[in-house]
Amino acid sequence: MLWVTVDGTGATKVLASSLLLDETADSMAWSCQCFKDCFRVPPRVIFSDSAPAIKLAVASVFPEPHTLHFLCIWHLSKNMLTALVQAVGQGGDLWSRVRSAWWRIAKQSNKNSDWDTEWAELLALVETGTGSDAAKATACEWLEARGADKERWAYRYTWRHRTLGIHSTQRIEAVHSAVDHFLGPNRLLTDLLSELDSYTDMVDLRTATRDLRFHARLVRAAAACMVHPFITQLAGIGLSAYATVLVKAQLQQEAFYRVEEKGNSADGAALFAVSRTYPADDGPSAPGTADDEHDADVGLSTRCLSGMRFVCIPAAADAIVTCSCQYQDCYGLPCRHIMRVMCHLQRPLPTRGIDGRWIQRTQEQQNAAVLALLARQPPARADAAGPSQPSRDECFALVMATARGLAETARMSPSAYEVIMAGLATLHDNARRAVTGQHGAAATRGQVQAAAAGGGAAPQGRQCRGCWGFGHNRSNRVCPRHGLSPLPQPEVRGASGPARVVRRGLGRPSGDESDGEGSDASATPSESGANDNVCHMCSSTGTLFCCDGCHRSWHPLCVEGIDSVHFNGEDTMWLCPVCTGSWASAPVGDVGNPPRARPGRGGNQRERRKRPHTEESPPARKRSKRAGRVRETRYR
Repeated sequence: MLWVTVDGTGATKVLASSLLLDETADSMAWSCQCFKDCFRVPPRVIFSDSAPAIKLAVASVFPEPHTLHFLCIWHLSKNMLTALVQAVGQGGDLWSRVRSAWWRIAKQSNKNSDWDTEWAELLALVETGTGSDAAKATACEWLEARGADKERWAYRYTWRHRTLGIHSTQRIEAVHSAVDHFLGPNRLLTDLLSELDSYTDMVDLRTATRDLRFHARLVRAAAACMVHPFITQLAGIGLSAYATVLVKAQLQQEAFYRVEEKGNSADGAALFAVSRTYPADDGPSAPGTADDEHDADVGLSTRCLSGMRFVCIPAAADAIVTCSCQYQDCYGLPCRHIMRVMCHLQRPLPTRGIDGRWIQRTQEQQNAAVLALLARQPPARADAAGPSQPSRDECFALVMATARGLAETARMSPSAYEVIMAGLATLHDNARRAVTGQHGAAATRGQVQAAAAGGGAAPQGRQCRGCWGFGHNRSNRVCPRHGLSPLPQPEVRGASGPARVVRRGLGRPSGDESDGEGSDASATPSESGANDNVCHMCSSTGTLFCCDGCHRSWHPLCVEGIDSVHFNGEDTMWLCPVCTGSWASAPVGDVGNPPRARPGRGGNQRERRKRPHTEESPPARKRSKRAGRVRETRYR
């Protein structure tokens, strides 16, 4: 897990890295806590995707309002394509309008805009789609969830905070792409750390080279008297090269705006309305169209949608000039609208609103800042508070992530599968009791059917084709024959119930007989214990001997050695050939169904042998062999 940020030179800096065992909320919370203990200052804003584990980890270690957790606009756009394409239909004019409306809402930074109206228009467009009603309902549900989190991704809300131009996770994705070049399965941990340090040094070197070249161009332009006064003013306060590029991009668009004075506000501040002008032959763009092609920043990922912006200049000389586009609040630099108003008033740019991170610092100042950071006391841990309560969808996602790991462990061995299934059954029962209450737990269908059968009532529900019980089907794990061969269908004989099977407990003598074979009393499957009512070898009924180590039953003629066993009235245990390992050819659970031979050559020929992708087809092998013979003849 990597932690990156942007510094005053515009470069992406890797602050910290951690190796996690998994991507659970606990592991990510540990990484967040280590970051907090190391830097001793919580981050102001964190950008990530909408993964439930990250959301819980950030909320538990960096609670609001000290740290704001924003969502990546790029990941949301990818989810938007998946969520709305089934309801609207990909392609066509309607899809273009929906996509344009989404991006217009997402990138509208004017704080005076009407969110409710624009969001209602988007919902109306989705409802008029050509998809099914279920797809439209799913799309509207997704949009309602995004509307509830609007302050985490919409520019009109996120630009109120100082993010230094970061609106997505594109910077950390670029670092991930760079790390993939020197990350491999045989890479040692010490080599990985050294590679990360080398990558950081390389970024610093390239940033210093870029700044040096930019300042050289700036000096040559100043010698030719081609530098704007605003650039000269900002260069005098030590503005970094990257911040100067941002200012120049805004300054190039400043000439396309006009200014209208709106008087003074109640507190004496001067108000100015700034709007975009267009050539006379083109005219203004139609409402609802993307007319920001003329308004886009050169080389930047941000843009202000056209429309009227309001610049407020306070009466106090030391106050900060604000604009409704919130560019200055987000970037910490004056926007094009403020520049246009200052040009209209023939005043210098206000430098009070410029963020201090854009000002170049000497090495001594940087060392002093690091020492001041180390002198801070580590913040108190927030382990006692615990993560916030996740939503229903987040609970489902977190449980499924844990269940995926259990499934990987269960397929390693049959014993692991049995242990995990037994534990999940117990966990499911406890969870059901926790949901319904310990004393008022709702009885399952199997419990209801058992109570009805015990009371003499007629069984209800569908009849299982595996164990011939009631209340479930054969594919349900509640069935005792789940994964096993079905029992023979019992024959109904009037009111006597299902057919009875003669069973003899070899290791459990019954009655007063001393030979241990017991009586010939018949029993139903529910009365005769947990053993099968059919022979494990031939799946037939009759006189069966029960194994004391498993659920299997056997005919005396199907297993050798049973008739030679004698008992002296003692409770002697008898294990079947499967439990002792002498009949290992029959796998556990294949009652009466011996394993089939593997398909392929020399075995069952019902299926063709699957040829690997590296093996050529028979005609290709013949051609290769013939070509080899011809080549060998020529060389001779």
